[in-house]
Amino acid sequence: MQTSYSSAHGAAVRAAAARIGSLMVAAVFAMSCGLETSERTEPSGSAPPAAAPGAPWLVARQVEHRGTTIHLLEAGPEDGLPVVLLHGARFHSGTWHTTGTLELLATHGYHAVALDLPGFGASDALAAGPPFALGELVEQLRLERPVIVAPSMSGRYAFPLVIQSADTLAGFVPIAPGGVRDVTEQLRGIELPTLVIWGANDELVPAEQADELVRAISGSRKLIVENASHACYIDQPERFHDGLLEFLADLDVGRANRR
Repeated sequence: MQTSYSSAHGAAVRAAAARIGSLMVAAVFAMSCGLETSERTEPSGSAPPAAAPGAPWLVARQVEHRGTTIHLLEAGPEDGLPVVLLHGARFHSGTWHTTGTLELLATHGYHAVALDLPGFGASDALAAGPPFALGELVEQLRLERPVIVAPSMSGRYAFPLVIQSADTLAGFVPIAPGGVRDVTEQLRGIELPTLVIWGANDELVPAEQADELVRAISGSRKLIVENASHACYIDQPERFHDGLLEFLADLDVGRANRR
């Protein structure tokens, strides 16, 4: 399969990711795009702000969710298949800009939405009250039947949505998520197109847990990314992107057939 990124690009991505400090980088990214975050807080259903200078395909905005400010990046047509990109504990929404994922999804016609989870990046921590429910935010953003991409730590936000409301999703892409063995039994019997992705050299979450997810969720397939560690989408972005686009293309065909 032809790759669209050079090994030099992968090295640059890894170097950039190593320098990421979640809050600092998200704030710097917003300022570099000419966005004053205090003026970009949008109530649910309002018109999105203007595209960021220098990146006309990218929009940064904030929404109020249960009294908390959530920061997100959006790219691609609003009528495209929604792809919600979560992040691991060391990263934030801007990681998906660094890897080229947001732009790639947008150019292929998908509506990509990268979130800063509560307490990460430019999003506030949740106030006292019920725990953060990803499904509530997805509904607030009016994302109909999205695909959830959940690396590492973000599995703890994605798994409850899959378990409780799989029928509201078009697909699920867990990337070496945490907590697999805590939810395996709850996932059994769920039918949902799922692409389980793991780095072959992951030393944080054992790769055999990929097989546990595939056995638990009906409609799953597995992608093991060679020469990649836990954050395989940073180590091998071209292979990750190839696998993700192939999976999304299959979902898009089914979506078109249902219209």
